[in-house]
Amino acid sequence: GEQDIKYINKAAELLEISDILYKIELRQLGGYANIDKVWNFYKNNNVELIPTKKIFLYDCDIQRNDEDFGMLHKRIIPKFKENKIQKGIENLFNDNTIEKAKKHKSAFIDHYTQKGSRRGVEYENHSHNINEDEKTNLCDWLCEYGTKEDFINFKAIFRIFETIINIENIKH
Repeated sequence: GEQDIKYINKAAELLEISDILYKIELRQLGGYANIDKVWNFYKNNNVELIPTKKIFLYDCDIQRNDEDFGMLHKRIIPKFKENKIQKGIENLFNDNTIEKAKKHKSAFIDHYTQKGSRRGVEYENHSHNINEDEKTNLCDWLCEYGTKEDFINFKAIFRIFETIINIENIKH
């Protein structure tokens, strides 16, 4: 999405690895369903006149598998299970970053509690999500006030880029 590109650009700046962004062009395709359509189009049709590597990057919560097909590379951002936010690129932000953002503006983060009992055993589950109406505002705030430490887990994305960019033997 739009925020993903902004986050990646800011992470590259803070992590002092902006040079990798000169080797790639970031485009947002409007969600995983559109990424799937473009992936399938390229995979099923030999339409490219000038072959170039294409990386289709999915959020950690999308149920897809890494796949290579010629110059096409489908990758899923690794999931940081220990982080409060379990969906989207925001999963890359650790709990300290999320708490800092929530302290600035509590509307950024929604908190849900589910209570119940299962086979006579009481339980209570907590989950946290980025408020859909605040995604852009959170992104703007983190990109303005975020630190290198806030964006450290974005190294996972840059490792994906580097690995694919440096592939010398293209699989067919």
